[in-house]
Amino acid sequence: GGHVIYPRGGKYLTEIGRMRRLDERTFVAMGPQASEQGLALEDKVARGEAVWLVGDAYASGGGWFRVDSKVETRKNEVQPARAKPPDSVLSGEGMSKKNVYLSDFGGPSGTLPIDGLMIPLAGSVDTSVTAYRFGVNADVRRLWFEAGKGVPRSEADLEAALRRERLKVEGVERRSKDKILIAESGRKRKRYVEKKNRVTTNTHMAGTEDGRLMESIMGNVRRGKFQKKHG
Repeated sequence: GGHVIYPRGGKYLTEIGRMRRLDERTFVAMGPQASEQGLALEDKVARGEAVWLVGDAYASGGGWFRVDSKVETRKNEVQPARAKPPDSVLSGEGMSKKNVYLSDFGGPSGTLPIDGLMIPLAGSVDTSVTAYRFGVNADVRRLWFEAGKGVPRSEADLEAALRRERLKVEGVERRSKDKILIAESGRKRKRYVEKKNRVTTNTHMAGTEDGRLMESIMGNVRRGKFQKKHG
């Protein structure tokens, strides 16, 4: 079978369905192609991903393989890098759309090509298998990646998105340069930048003597009136 690297943690498997063996490298779906969820095979697993085929007619009860991803090439030409399956059991956002594969996959018959050989034990009658994949179905993963494309990657991206939608931006803004307060401390000049939208978190102290004292101290700190004392 294919080289499979498992992520950490326990196995989380999703059943793909019962498959009938056509030859040592090909299986097809048994019964209706659509499952109870209305999913075709290509909505359950993608090219290059790992599948676990389980059946009593095989040594060790079956094994892990990859959905075959070999592509058409010129005579004696090696497989290009874009045909290489992912190192993980999952394909991320999928393989290259330029690929023209050698084997059929999915379709009306639910064809599942694998990258290794599944040879039944001598005398076996029922050579069907149950196929599993690691993690959620491929359609859910695609939905996740599509939704993720619109998620801001940084605070700046988030702020820009909020502004485009004319939503209130809760954050810190710098005032213009002429409003920057500069405090003197010996020979060094320190710049103190006033901040808008400052949020007071100690609201439980509002209106109390301690609250007024704290606000007075914080105001002096913002205006640079406190200097380091040397004992």
